Parts: sequence; structure tokens; C-alpha cells
Amino acid sequence: MAKAISLSKEFFKDTTYGVMLEEYYFKADEYRKKYTPAGHYGYVCEDLLCMEKSNGYAIRREIIYRVAMYCYALGIFNI
Repeated sequence: MAKAISLSKEFFKDTTYGVMLEEYYFKADEYRKKYTPAGHYGYVCEDLLCMEKSNGYAIRREIIYRVAMYCYALGIFNI
């Protein structure tokens, strides 16, 4: 699973997807005391990426899909 995540991080490097992946998923602990989970999501979408939250949901879905496809390719789980 860690390999699938690292492959996804490399795939999305230097894109808005990469920013969402890093800031929303991997740096969430840094913001736990400052924001609620919904507030942190709003911060990432509106302040860092300058987009609406609905577009952020689409980006999150694509990130999860990419990780799942790498997991499938690596044989971690089967369909």
C-alpha cells in the first residue's frame, strides 16, 4: 500500500492534485488544533488551491481512484 501511495505522489507531482494529496492527506495533523476537518478541507481548497469545494471533491476522488488502481496493479487486492 505504501508503494501505491508513493507512486501516486510521484504521478501527481507539481499539480493541483499533488497539492491536495500533500496538504489534505499528509499534513492534516499540522492543522488539527487550528481547523476542524471541514475547515481544513476548506482551507486547502479555497486558500491554497483557489477553487470551490466541489472541485476539491472531484480531485479527492481522482486521487483515491489512482491509489486504488496502483494497488490493483501491484496485486494488493483483486476485483
